[in-house]
Amino acid sequence: MWRNYLTITWRSLNRHRAYSFINVFGLAVGMAAGFMILQYVYYETTYDAFFENKENIYRVRTDRFKDGQLSTRWAAGASGAGPDMKDAFPEVLDYVKMYRTNPNMVYGENQFDIEFAFYATANFFEVFSIPLIQGVDSLVLRDMQTAVLSETLAAKMFGSENPVGKEVETHDGARFTVTGVFEDFPEKSHMDAEILFSMVTWITWQGGERADRTWQWDGWLNYVVLEPGTDPAVLESKFPDFIASLHADEFDGRQAEMMGFALQPLDEIHLISDYREEIKTNGDQNATYFLMVIGMFVLVIAWINYINLTTARSLSRAREVGIRKVLGSFKSQLVKQFLFESTFTNLMALVIAIVVVLLVFPYFNDFLGRNTSYSWPEATGFWIGLSAMLLVGILASGFYPSWVLASYRPVTVLKGKFTGSAKGNLLRKGLVIFQFLASIVLITGTYVVYEQLDYLQSQDLGVELEQTLVIESNRDWRDSVSVPRYTRFRSSIADNIAVQQITSSSSVPGRSPNWNAGGIRLLRQTDEEADQYRIVMTDDQFADMYGLEVMAGRTFDRSFGSEGQNVVFNQSALERIGLTNPEDILNEKIFFWGDTFNVIGVIKDYRQESPKTAYDALIFRYSESPGNY
Repeated sequence: MWRNYLTITWRSLNRHRAYSFINVFGLAVGMAAGFMILQYVYYETTYDAFFENKENIYRVRTDRFKDGQLSTRWAAGASGAGPDMKDAFPEVLDYVKMYRTNPNMVYGENQFDIEFAFYATANFFEVFSIPLIQGVDSLVLRDMQTAVLSETLAAKMFGSENPVGKEVETHDGARFTVTGVFEDFPEKSHMDAEILFSMVTWITWQGGERADRTWQWDGWLNYVVLEPGTDPAVLESKFPDFIASLHADEFDGRQAEMMGFALQPLDEIHLISDYREEIKTNGDQNATYFLMVIGMFVLVIAWINYINLTTARSLSRAREVGIRKVLGSFKSQLVKQFLFESTFTNLMALVIAIVVVLLVFPYFNDFLGRNTSYSWPEATGFWIGLSAMLLVGILASGFYPSWVLASYRPVTVLKGKFTGSAKGNLLRKGLVIFQFLASIVLITGTYVVYEQLDYLQSQDLGVELEQTLVIESNRDWRDSVSVPRYTRFRSSIADNIAVQQITSSSSVPGRSPNWNAGGIRLLRQTDEEADQYRIVMTDDQFADMYGLEVMAGRTFDRSFGSEGQNVVFNQSALERIGLTNPEDILNEKIFFWGDTFNVIGVIKDYRQESPKTAYDALIFRYSESPGNY
């Protein structure tokens, strides 16, 4: 019986090759597109799923408020958040604290640029289940000036040598003993690390216990491990009173009101978190789920197309049905025959779709900026869900045409008087309308996205970026040892005939300034009027080279000789400090971390960050060698 079904199916497909090609190819393209989209959605929604105990690990996010209104959100926060929460709440079993650094590593005659480097507490590998290839998880970061390398970095620096026990050096001369090697972080993680230094080293260098517990020093990533069964919302509700009661020497009531903390589940960070000082660029939950809907639409449209094409051919197969019924075929047998044809066609399309996915996926990954080659999802639930969806699609797309074809009355058909039923015609018309509506929605959505991207790419950024080469340095502007080296480097670059102008700064347009400073106010204002700003260190060529527009006053000029005590505001910073006329702030004094600076100019807002974000309040300070760019 099944062999007979297969023979009839193959003859039917072979006899109508153009129709068969359109049907199979249309299904294959729809399946391939839908599968790639759904695989991408699965990839995005399973970040950090490999961590053991992930359901009890939370990152402590920091919120900043101004006059009761949320002003900024940070992935990082106060140094003391982790240890103080562990001491104050029995629900907090443990914490991990990390602080980002940007060293160049030196071994022998070779230097290595490091993108992901952190100081981390000694229990890092006990909390985060990244396997150690060499070393013991509780010991590798326990002692002063010890470091653990990723597998890739260890191979780059040491080749086939055993790195454990050897000394590596940072660009500023600090030496660390390698105590272990860990497996590279999976790409599907919100965090990454090439090298981890012992936190006790950084804390000791910065003043010991006070640096470890201060709530006035931001930029520390804090993760807490909660008791299983703990409700994070209930724990969060205790934070305001907890903050207000802390460190009377550091906080007054108003300062406590300006800070807030929230717990982010570890496996949700990638999709729902896009805050300042994220370790890596994260995804977008809304876009991901919208893509999932699109993927489903594409599959449904492909199956509807199959139904419409199959039922459109029903007249040409009506005589076949009539003859087979006259010869004794039962309706159930005909339904099975046509369902078999549907299943066979869908399976052919599925095989072609899989081949297309395998061929196209490397280019798809390049387009998305992912490093991984194609790999089949490992989760059983994904395959069960996909198989169930395909099975439902095959049955749904095959049952109706099969039922229509098997329902023809032989006498009517053989007399040539066959016409479709009103209900059947209505259903087919409804499917066609749905297919066109869905296509129109997808095309319209694509056009809207294209127009948005075109707008983002063509709008005036307020900054000139053409013919600009950015060289990143792992040097801190306060590092006096490297200033002479920078001066020599700058001079040698200036001698190149291809170079027209050089500037140096702590941040470049397109990068979020890492320096966030609070408590800044006009000297004549009260402490209650103080606010936070992003700080950019620049030399005197920055504004001119990037073509920034001066609204009032001037920008830095080293010929004045005392620019170190001067600052320049941008338009948003002027508004944040409570003024609207740029002329009004000229020669005003501001209070900045115990020192006073003179405001010499205001520049028009430009896109320091993505046009998707609002203009930020920037204050520019002067240095002859600002670093890092």
